[in-house]
Amino acid sequence: LQRKLISATVCLKMTDAAQECETAHDALLAAFDVWCDTLNWPVAHIFNVVKNAEGRQILVSSPMWRVKNPAKFQSFRLASESSRYYPDQGVLGQVYSEARPITCPNVQEDQTYLRCAAAQRCGLRALVALPVVGVDGEVLAVAEFLRTSKDPPDSERLEVLRLSGSRLSSIIARKMALDRKEMEAHTETQLLKDKVSAVQLITSIAISVNEARDPESAIFTALATLAPYLDAPAAHCWMCEDSQGGDDSQMLHASNIWN
Repeated sequence: LQRKLISATVCLKMTDAAQECETAHDALLAAFDVWCDTLNWPVAHIFNVVKNAEGRQILVSSPMWRVKNPAKFQSFRLASESSRYYPDQGVLGQVYSEARPITCPNVQEDQTYLRCAAAQRCGLRALVALPVVGVDGEVLAVAEFLRTSKDPPDSERLEVLRLSGSRLSSIIARKMALDRKEMEAHTETQLLKDKVSAVQLITSIAISVNEARDPESAIFTALATLAPYLDAPAAHCWMCEDSQGGDDSQMLHASNIWN
């Protein structure tokens, strides 16, 4: 009964903390806090799923960490930040490919855990790694939890992680969808502002050119208007004139019109 109460408490705390966050990133960090504090994991980290230059999905270290003793685990963190995992490569690649949690009692003795040497230097042993899955079943990230004792979590605590991880996946998927909508709305708003600015710029140039007393003044006015809009420290006009070969071709020459 006590274990079931712990499971319900962790899920409730994690759900409440994650739902109060505005972004998927913050929701994940909030879940980390609950998991680490409640289940006694001194090191927690997220590997994101991204595409490399070849278009292949890989796991890369994210900035999302929860470390209770940063100095003690610094070398492990440095080793993690330079790590990359393909599907099925190492423990984390297996979690990504199979979309299921994996536990290990002692990563120092497990050669499939590719940072076993770094873990040994820091005294890290027991590991739980679980996928963060989107609503469509796609793995978005892999979370890993480590501690210095050899005992892996019992079946009840592992079930807590699995259930809370499943809830977190749903929350993050919804927040990611909202993030995308907000980004799309921001992009549309920015495009509209750009169009308005462009129309105002064209109108300003047309009025200024129309009021110019001669062609060179008109060109100078146009350059003076365009340069700030393009954030250009200098603007120059090249003039087109007939070539001297008598073949009706034209050539460009530098003018004296600068801004």
